[in-house]
This record gives sequence, C-alpha cells and structure tokens, in this order.
Amino acid sequence: MRFQGGDTVVRRSSPMGVRGMVLGYDVYGSVLVCWQYGYLDYMEEDETTLDAVEVLDLMVEAFDGKETKFRYGWPAR
Repeated sequence: MRFQGGDTVVRRSSPMGVRGMVLGYDVYGSVLVCWQYGYLDYMEEDETTLDAVEVLDLMVEAFDGKETKFRYGWPAR
C-alpha cells in the first residue's frame, strides 16, 4: 500500500492532468480515488497507474494562484 487517505494523486499517463484524492483501499487492493472532475463519487484504480503529487508542487501552484479543488457527488446543473 503506497498511498494513504488524503494523498493527492495523478494518473501516470497524464501527470499534468486531473488530480485525485485517495480515499483508501478496497478489500481487493484497488485504490479508491475521488477525481477532481467526474460523474462518480469515486473510482477504483490500480496502484501501479497512479503517482503521488508532491506537497512542494501543490505549494508552488498555490502561490501561482492555481488551486486543486475536489467536488464530491454529481455535478450541479
């Protein structure tokens, strides 16, 4: 288990893409991730397809005015 609940992750195939927050693991070892954008509350992801976002990167982005926000549940219309 590489990740803990609350870790910010990205998909390895898209390191500058959408961020996700780790919620935990299911009984089969899949990582439960709440993605920054999407229609599902969480998705099951394979641990090998994810990379952690470094805290320093998040701090630098915050100084540049970029925020990573997470929306839980269905999008508002």
